[in-house]
Amino acid sequence: MDDYEFEHFIGDLWEEMGWNCKISTASNDKGIDVRARKTEPYEQKALIQAKRYGEGNKVGSPDSQKYLSFKHQ
Repeated sequence: MDDYEFEHFIGDLWEEMGWNCKISTASNDKGIDVRARKTEPYEQKALIQAKRYGEGNKVGSPDSQKYLSFKHQ
């Protein structure tokens, strides 16, 4: 599964949980891969950065800290 397919896979998972998802196709998306929205039981929005951990593809502390900073922006 390539990066593009993985982002769609994550979006599909969120949609299975009742979210409406849009997958970012822009190369300058500032790290946001999926934008999710849900209106029930109340209005909710989520910005998702899809990271795959695996051999040769480590997701470390700098990646997590960068993503956490989005919450404060």
